[in-house]
Amino acid sequence: MAEQNQKSKPSQEALIQLLDEQAKTQHSKNAIFFFFVFGVIFFLVKGQSLFSLGTLLFFVVGMFLASILSIPGYLIKVFISKKINERQATILSSFYWLFEIAYDFVVTYILFTIYLRLVG
Repeated sequence: MAEQNQKSKPSQEALIQLLDEQAKTQHSKNAIFFFFVFGVIFFLVKGQSLFSLGTLLFFVVGMFLASILSIPGYLIKVFISKKINERQATILSSFYWLFEIAYDFVVTYILFTIYLRLVG
């Protein structure tokens, strides 16, 4: 029994390390990608011009802010990954992906609303 626990321990530690590395490399890229996608959708829905200096400024500043604002999502993923086992991580990975998309959507919506108030 003790040998089985020792064998599962490195597996769990390897999983935690894998999730940590994946979160570090992907959280910023995903945030920027979804910011761009959701931003374009918001601009098209609201009928705003995609080719203006204000739009360019929105996307340049917004991608930077979206990258910074994705850090809490990364911290949540790291915190959760340290508290769960391999089976739970497999189940939770799909839910975390949905959480990340929803979080990026909310961040983009807030930044877009601020942009509309500044421009409008």
